[in-house]
Amino acid sequence: MSIILIADDEKVVVDGLALVLKEYQPELATTKDQAIKILKEYTIDLLLCDLFFPNLEDGLSLIKTTKEISPETFIVAFTAHGSIETAVQAVKSGADDFLTKGISTEELKIKIANFLKIAQERKQLEQFKGFTRVLSETSPGFELIGNTPVMQKIKDRIKTAGKEGKVNVLITGETGTGKEVCAKMIHSLSPRNQFPFLPLDCPSIPENLFESELFGYEKGAFTDAKQRKIGKLELAHKGTLFLDEIADLPLNLQPKLLRFLETGEFFRLGGTRPINVDTRIVASTNQDLEELVKAKKFREDLFYRLKVFVIELPPLRERKEDIPILVDFFFKTLDPLGKKFHKISSRLMAALIDYHWPGNIRELRNMIECYLITESENEILKMLTRTKSGGQISSASNAGKEFAFVQSTNYKQARKSIIQKFEKDFILQILQQEDWNITRTAQKIGISREELHRKIKRLGIKKI
Repeated sequence: MSIILIADDEKVVVDGLALVLKEYQPELATTKDQAIKILKEYTIDLLLCDLFFPNLEDGLSLIKTTKEISPETFIVAFTAHGSIETAVQAVKSGADDFLTKGISTEELKIKIANFLKIAQERKQLEQFKGFTRVLSETSPGFELIGNTPVMQKIKDRIKTAGKEGKVNVLITGETGTGKEVCAKMIHSLSPRNQFPFLPLDCPSIPENLFESELFGYEKGAFTDAKQRKIGKLELAHKGTLFLDEIADLPLNLQPKLLRFLETGEFFRLGGTRPINVDTRIVASTNQDLEELVKAKKFREDLFYRLKVFVIELPPLRERKEDIPILVDFFFKTLDPLGKKFHKISSRLMAALIDYHWPGNIRELRNMIECYLITESENEILKMLTRTKSGGQISSASNAGKEFAFVQSTNYKQARKSIIQKFEKDFILQILQQEDWNITRTAQKIGISREELHRKIKRLGIKKI
C-alpha cells in the first residue's frame, strides 16, 4: 500500500484532506518538524504539502528537505495562493506537481491516484536500472545453451511460461543445471521484463533473518530496526521474485508465502497494514518436494500452489551432445576478446563427453575456466580421470552388489537410493582428496560452500 504524508499548518485542512484520502491511511503533520520526523521514520510515496507552511520560505524548505531525505518521494505542492510564479518556485525546489485548494474532491482523488501511479512506476524503474546494472556486472548473459530435443522442449516451455506473465513457475533439476538462468529467461520473455528480476537464495539466509529479507520490516519491529526496510517481495513489484532452492524456506514462513500467493498481500514484520504487490513467483529446487511433503518438511498446500507450471531441467550427463556447444559458449563468455587459444583436442573433448558431470553445467564452466588459466590439457585430463575414478558408482562387475539392497523397492525409491549413495560416495571421495577443505571441495564439485554444507548434513557424511 502506498503511503501519503499530508502536511499543512491548518489542522482543519489536514483533517479534511485525510477524510477525502482515507483509503490511503495518510500520515498527518501540522508543523515542519513533524513532517520531517515522519519522512525519516517512514518510506513516503507521496507528500502533499502546503506551499505556505506557514510561509513560502518554510514550504519551499520542506520540499528541498524532502528531496534530501527521500529522493524517491513524489511531491505535490498544495496552496490557495496559486500563481505561475509560486508554481515555478515549487518545481525549482523539487516539487513534481502543483495543485490549488479549489480543486474538487473527485478531481483530487483522481489526481492523487495518477500521481501515485507515476511515483510507483518511477521508483520501480530506478530499482530496475539498479538491479539490471548489478545483473550485467555479475552475469555474462542468460540463455540455455543446447540443441538436443529435450532442450528444445524446455525452451518452448520457457517461452510459454514467459507469455503467461502471472502464473507461478517451479523449476526442478540437479545443482548446476541452470535453474536461475531458466528463471531469468522466463522473466526476460514476460510482460514484466521492464521491472526487476530479484533472486533470493534460500539456503544462504539464516532462518532468523528470512522473514525480514522476504517481507521487510517496520521501524521498531525489533531492537535494531532503526528504520523501515522494504523486503524483496515488495522490491520486485510488477517484476519477478526468484526463490532459489525453495525447499530451504523455513516451515514457519511457508504459510505466509502461501497467503501472499493466494491473496497478493502480506504484512511487513511488525506492520499492521497489508501490503499489496503484483510480484510473480518463480521458484526452483534440486530436492524432491513430494518426498519432503510426505516427510512433513514442506507444506502440501504450498507445494501445489507453486507447481502450477513445472519446468524440469535435465542433468548434463543426459544431454552430452550439447557439451561441444557449451564448451564453445564458455570459451567466448570467459574470454570474449579471444586472448587465449579457443580450441581443444579431440582427446580432451572425448574425455569431457565421457565424464559423468555431477556438478553439471556449472562444473563444466569451472573446468573451462581452469583450462583457460592453466592452458594445459593434461591438467584437465588429470582432474577428469582423478574425479571420475573416485566418484563413479561401482562398475558393472559388481553392479549386483550395488543394487541388491533395493531389489524389494519400486523404481522411484530405488533410483533415489542409488542417487543418494552416489552423492555420498562422490562427495566423501573429493573431501578426502582435498583434506576436507570445504572451499576447494565445493569448487571442484561445482557447487557453493552453502550447498556442500547442506549435502554433508543431509547425507550424514562424517570425517573419517
